[in-house]
Order: sequence, then structure tokens, then C-alpha cells
Amino acid sequence: MNWKYLIENIDKSKENRNEVDLITLGETEFSKFDIPWLNADETPLKSYWYAKWYCTDTWVGGKLYFFDDEFIASSWQSARKASENFQWASKEAYEKVSVYLESIRQIDEIAGLGISFHDDLEQEIEDGYMIEYSCNLLNIHRDNQVIIKETGDKAKIVETWTLMKDIERWRLAKVELENGEVKELRMDDIKFPYLLK
Repeated sequence: MNWKYLIENIDKSKENRNEVDLITLGETEFSKFDIPWLNADETPLKSYWYAKWYCTDTWVGGKLYFFDDEFIASSWQSARKASENFQWASKEAYEKVSVYLESIRQIDEIAGLGISFHDDLEQEIEDGYMIEYSCNLLNIHRDNQVIIKETGDKAKIVETWTLMKDIERWRLAKVELENGEVKELRMDDIKFPYLLK
């Protein structure tokens, strides 16, 4: 086995393809910032696993990178918190990716920092925010009232499900309305008030 054989025989199926994180690649390998997120179908840069395993909650291992189907680099990441280390096929391959990343940068007028501004502080906003899973709730969410989106009624969360055996209920919460009625609602039917004084 050698690199040439591995490169020529890599599984390029959609199932083995890995989304290329252009933002991290641009920052860590090229010191280029303001790179937009593009999905795999929007970029000529693709990567495929040649070795992978699951580390805590992240796939890690070795990848081969291709630009317009031409091999440009390999990478290795030994663990979830480890850096992804690149080895480039050639100086020309490295420069080709650098030029590509430069061409898709989205530079803001303010020193290229991608800063956004509030244009109108009087603009109306929702009276609360959403939390997708009840297992993500903190004590501040449980101790305070929530808002039922459909009616605007206030309620208190009285039960949530956080264990793996209850995973199918993570998007649910049991609430008690101000009149004492207890209901089981989907998390997307509930808003959490902003943390105000």
C-alpha cells in the first residue's frame, strides 16, 4: 500500500464524503478570514475519509482532499480536540486552494472583520427565544415562567426528559398554566423570556 494507491482507490461515494469546513481551513492553514460556509455541492473542494472513528461526539481520522477531482492534500486528526494536520500534495496545490479561498472571501468594509450592525434599535423583535430540546434547559429556564406561543399564556415548566432512554421525549416539556392546568407541549410551542432585570 502507498499514497498513490490510496488516492486512486479512495471511496468517493456521497456516504464517504465529508463536508469541508472552509472557514476553519481558511483560518488555520491560510490565515484567511471572512470565508463563507458552503455546502459540498457549492465548492470544488471535497474531502473523503480514508480512516475514521468516533471520538466522544465527533468523527475523526484521516481524509484526502480533492480540488476539481485532483488530489491536493491529506489530513489527520487523532482526537476530537486535536488539530487537523494537513500535508499538501505540492506547493502548487496549496497555492491553488489559497487563490480559491481568496476568491470567495466576504470582506466587510470595517477592517475585514465581518461586523454586522443594528440598523434600527426600535425594530420589533419576538418577546422570547426558542430552545429545541428540553434536555438543554438550565435552572434559570425551569425557575421562570415561559410563554405559550399560540395563546401568549404564561406557564411554568414542571417536567422535562433528559435521559437517553427518553430521547424520543427530548422535544417535549410538561408545563403548568397559571390556572393550574398541566399540559405536555412540544418545545417549539414554548418561548423563553429574555433574561432581563
